[in-house]
Amino acid sequence: MSRRSHNAPLFSLVLATALMLFLAACSSGEPAAPTTGSADGGPETGENTVTISSFQFQPRESRVEVGAEVTWTNDDDITHTVTSGTPAAQGVPGVSDDGKEAADGEFEGELDRVDATYSATFDEAGTYPYFCAIHQNMTGSIVVS
Repeated sequence: MSRRSHNAPLFSLVLATALMLFLAACSSGEPAAPTTGSADGGPETGENTVTISSFQFQPRESRVEVGAEVTWTNDDDITHTVTSGTPAAQGVPGVSDDGKEAADGEFEGELDRVDATYSATFDEAGTYPYFCAIHQNMTGSIVVS
């Protein structure tokens, strides 16, 4: 018997096993999770959720329609805020429900633990910048059209 014909069943078994493992890894039986942002890191139209992870708002810019509610979720184990305006505008009059000054008074929420959420509804077209008042290098924006 030739060497090739002797190893053919073993080769077929190895190939079939590898193919089965590959297919099992590719299909978990659950639909793929939606992604945030576009492939180039730009804004995603209709993105109504923002994740706070590794001291970043992801996506950094979201585009939504008038009347949309946007929800931020904290994935970090440290407190963050979602404060409307820009860090340079901090201290401009506008008081939130918890007595802290908001940058421009449009919206402000504190997310004090992992999985904490804050939501805001955007009823007018425009661009709404926001930042974390605790970590002012964290910035983002909601573009409403």
